[in-house]
Amino acid sequence: MAKIAGQSSRIAKFFRVEELKNNISAVICCEISGNGSPIILIPGLGDTVWVWKKLIPYIESKYKVFALEQRGHGRSSSPVGPYKSEDFENDLYKLLEHTGVDSPVIIGHGFGGMIALNFSIRYPEIASGIVAISPEFFIEKDSHRIHIQEGLELAYRKDMHGAYKKRRESKREPKGMSSKERAEHHRLFLKNDSMGYSHSCSANLEILSNNQKIKNLSIPVLLVYGELDIKQKESITISSNLPSNFENIIVDRAGNYVHLDKPESLEHLIYEFIMKNNLQFKVKDTGETQ
Repeated sequence: MAKIAGQSSRIAKFFRVEELKNNISAVICCEISGNGSPIILIPGLGDTVWVWKKLIPYIESKYKVFALEQRGHGRSSSPVGPYKSEDFENDLYKLLEHTGVDSPVIIGHGFGGMIALNFSIRYPEIASGIVAISPEFFIEKDSHRIHIQEGLELAYRKDMHGAYKKRRESKREPKGMSSKERAEHHRLFLKNDSMGYSHSCSANLEILSNNQKIKNLSIPVLLVYGELDIKQKESITISSNLPSNFENIIVDRAGNYVHLDKPESLEHLIYEFIMKNNLQFKVKDTGETQ
């Protein structure tokens, strides 16, 4: 266990989720806080648990929160690539095994939301529900896909400043951050392992090519978009054709990062979603294990 210097007062635990390959094993960092039914938080591409800093204080009084950092990001390890979406799904599966969590609600942003959706297709018996914030339902020639590919190539050349600039060009940054918070967001992005980020971009592109599988999900799914997200209209047009267990919500005056722009509104939506669908959670008797 370790305290998180400069990020939060919560405890970070590290879980080995994949055996040693080429002298590097997959180790996932997860901050655990709060009490109650379990919620899993998965940040988007290039982000760490820092992006949940405004939401967690709202939800940890009601739920036990497991906020993870995906492989290739933050304090988690960066195994040798390339990565596929199933690698991220396997990491999540192993993390849930280690922590003894069963039937959680999984909340993910962007790429993290797509991992949550694909995970629940692959393991339909595990999650009780999913909240996907600004999930990435896009057409083949979408400009966002191009930005990810360009970011992949810049990170491969170890140009993380260029990769961050490419994110800014896609106008997918939080609307509500102060200048100090924006600088911290930038600093944490630059601390990502460049090859880990590049391989993660590759997995993100793979998911964008296979999102038709999402319609096969049968559990309740809440899709949350910010009113100011430039991709909101296109995404809702695509997701409106999904089955009735999918619900679309637009949050006023929020951008792509609803959890940073309007955390209090998101907390209310999460609570309503859980109560309306009578979602059941449990933690196995094994409790938390390393």
